[in-house]
Amino acid sequence: MAHCYGCGKNNPFGYQLKTYLVGDETIAHFTPDEKSTALPGSVYGGLVASLLDCHRTGSAAAFACVAENIDLENTETIPVRCVTVH
Repeated sequence: MAHCYGCGKNNPFGYQLKTYLVGDETIAHFTPDEKSTALPGSVYGGLVASLLDCHRTGSAAAFACVAENIDLENTETIPVRCVTVH
């Protein structure tokens, strides 16, 4: 489950995007590198779509965990997973 190109911790070639729950909102930070540019100073549009997709599913999972009283800090509990097609 953790092999997603955008957010999977087990994908060494991916973006490694992490979504964090802060109050009743989620945040994620990402700094693109040179290979993510379309033109100098602009990122490739597909990168933006990919990051939004992963942040959206990460946010859905975080809010589902809160709704089900699953501790997001407990690494022994398998957290809720969400994917775009579901």
